[in-house]
Amino acid sequence: RDRLDFECEGCTLLWLNDGLEATTAVARSPSGTVTLYTDGRSITPGALPQRALTAFMVAPATDRVLSIGFGSGQLAEMVAKGFPDTQLDCVELDGNMALTTEFFGTSDLLDLPNFELYVDDGRQHMLRSPSTYDVIMADTFTHSINTQIYGAGFFEVARESLTPDGSFFITVPVQDLTSVTEVEIILRTAAESFPYAYVLAPQGMVAILGRTQPLELGQALRSLPQTVQGELSFDLTASDIYRLESAVLDGFGSTRVNSDDQPYFFPLTQHAGPGVAQEMH
Repeated sequence: RDRLDFECEGCTLLWLNDGLEATTAVARSPSGTVTLYTDGRSITPGALPQRALTAFMVAPATDRVLSIGFGSGQLAEMVAKGFPDTQLDCVELDGNMALTTEFFGTSDLLDLPNFELYVDDGRQHMLRSPSTYDVIMADTFTHSINTQIYGAGFFEVARESLTPDGSFFITVPVQDLTSVTEVEIILRTAAESFPYAYVLAPQGMVAILGRTQPLELGQALRSLPQTVQGELSFDLTASDIYRLESAVLDGFGSTRVNSDDQPYFFPLTQHAGPGVAQEMH
C-alpha cells in the first residue's frame, strides 16, 4: 500500500517499475481484474478495440502498420493476430510497459513473426525509419493528453512517413476535454497538417483520419475478419465520415492550431460527461 501513490481500494500490487517517462504499476482488484497504471492512471481494462480496429475498416492499404503506444499489448495482439498478413511495428517510449505482458496474457505477441516492438519515441522512430507505413495509429491512452501527439509537428512527421495511399489514425479523447474548443483545436490542427483530413464519428467515438490522397467515400467499407468482428460495439458507415473542409472549419469558434512553437496545453477534466461529444456531433 505504501508503494502506490494512487488510490486502488483493496488492490494487490503485482508489479511496479519507474520508467523513462512514467511509473508503471500492475494491480489486481478484489474482484480479480488486473489493471495497468501509468502515473496512477488506469489504462486497462478500457483499452478500447475501436482504437485498434477502426482504421482497418476504412484505410485502403494495411500491409504495413505502425502503432505508437504499446501499453499491455492487448490492442497490438488483436491487430497482429487478427491481420496475420499485416506487418505491425509498435513503438513504446517506456520499455517497462513491455515487461507487463505476462500479467495480461500477451507475452506470445513478442514472438509473432509479423510483430516488432521498438523502445523509442514515436516521432523519432518515424524520422529515423527508412520504412513508410500504410497505416500509422497513435494509440495513446485515453485518460490524458499528450500535447505533442495532437500537434502539427507530430502530424506532419506522420504524414511524411505514410505510403502514397497511407492513412494516419488517432482518436480524439472527447471524454477528457473540458469543452468543444479543445476538440476544434485538434481537428483544425489535423486539417492544417494533412491535405485530406476526415472525422470518423460513429456513436461512441470521434477520430481523425489524415491522408495525402482523398478517401473514396463512395466505396464500401471493408469488413473486419471474423476473429475480431465481435470486438467493435458499433457499425461504421460512410455517413459517419466527414471531410474537414473549409465550410466545416469556418463554423468552428476557435481558429487556434496546436504547433511546436505555439503549443496548446489542453485542460483536462476528471469527470467529463457525454456533453462535449454530443455537442461535437
